[in-house]
Amino acid sequence: IAGAVDVTDGTSVISYGLPAQSRIANFADSLLGDVRNKDAGAGGQALNELLKKVRELDIDALSPSGKAHIPIVGRFSNVFNRFAAKYQKVAGSIDRIVDALERSRMGLLKDMTILDKMFELNLEYLKQLDVYIAAGEQVLEQLHTVRLPELELDDVVLAYEVVGDGVPILLVPGCGQPAAAFQVGLAPALVDAGYQVVLFDNRGVAPSSAPPAPYSVARMAGDALDLLDHLGISSPVLVAGHSLGGWITETLVLDHPDRVRAAALMGSANRPTSWEKAITTVERDLAASGVELPRLFYALETIRYLPYHDLQNDEVVDAWLELIADVEVWPNPGRLGQFEAALAWSTDPARTTSWPEITVPCLVLAFEYDIDSPPALARLAAEAIPGGQYAEIAGASHLGFLTHAGRVADVLIDYFGHH
Repeated sequence: IAGAVDVTDGTSVISYGLPAQSRIANFADSLLGDVRNKDAGAGGQALNELLKKVRELDIDALSPSGKAHIPIVGRFSNVFNRFAAKYQKVAGSIDRIVDALERSRMGLLKDMTILDKMFELNLEYLKQLDVYIAAGEQVLEQLHTVRLPELELDDVVLAYEVVGDGVPILLVPGCGQPAAAFQVGLAPALVDAGYQVVLFDNRGVAPSSAPPAPYSVARMAGDALDLLDHLGISSPVLVAGHSLGGWITETLVLDHPDRVRAAALMGSANRPTSWEKAITTVERDLAASGVELPRLFYALETIRYLPYHDLQNDEVVDAWLELIADVEVWPNPGRLGQFEAALAWSTDPARTTSWPEITVPCLVLAFEYDIDSPPALARLAAEAIPGGQYAEIAGASHLGFLTHAGRVADVLIDYFGHH
């Protein structure tokens, strides 16, 4: 079972363990159906009817009360005859009730047999589910222990992965984002569309190494080029970057247009906003302080980028917390290095003046509720880029590449398909 799990296939991951789950679900439905359709009160109703009939027999009527009357014998005879008639009527009812009780007894014996069988089946289904859980744990252990290919450069070691066959697409992750986040849905969808996807972790994010801070967007763009050279990809390549990865992609487009066939800037192309500069300053200062904060704080740093309607939904927030609340804290110097690069970019007033110089086809992809790269500003960036195109993912926030991976993939596949 473990060998059949393909972690790069989103459908395979989602449907993992489905056979065992379906059997347990069908068992539960069958059990509930039997309970709903069972006339569980038949025996009890028969007993109540028996008690009612017996109470109709007025035994006291056989004993005359009060003063004696003449003729007493004749009067008692009339009472006894009425009692006897009632008894005959009740006796017939009792016989029918006894038959009903017997049928109820046989039904209970049959139910006991069915419940015994159901118990055996449920026990078997639970054993199968235990096997799937054990296999899943084995796959997770392999993912944690198996090392990705690495590229050793002068000051950094980059971990990378290449999946699929076809025209290569380089996916560049954002600030603090592991490349594995693309594997949740975006990368598999691109592979299914016939592309070869090149993934790597930026310097400062494990399993890549974290050289001393500070870093720069230009240096990180150089890392991406070095990886393409290492892979022998010398012809112009498709590139899609998110957030900080979008800035890296933008740098490649401007400084190395001969290496980029077309680019997608996701949640990144906008003039610096007051929020962006303030929050990046806070993040850089926290990293520089070396203060150790609870893991929950870092989880909330990610969750804050969900749309507000999701943040108001306890089930959504609880699901995210269950997923990332215990994730290890992103350590320095990688954390400080990347936030230094992000802050330098966000506070550079001249960088947006270069958009009219872009000669590579570019798509500016925005997310409706993105506070880091608001759609209105992203649209202006697309208008400033010669030939730039604009697309927006409705209902998504800054994490749209993850929460709305299918729609993002559709947009990228359509755009890159024309370039």
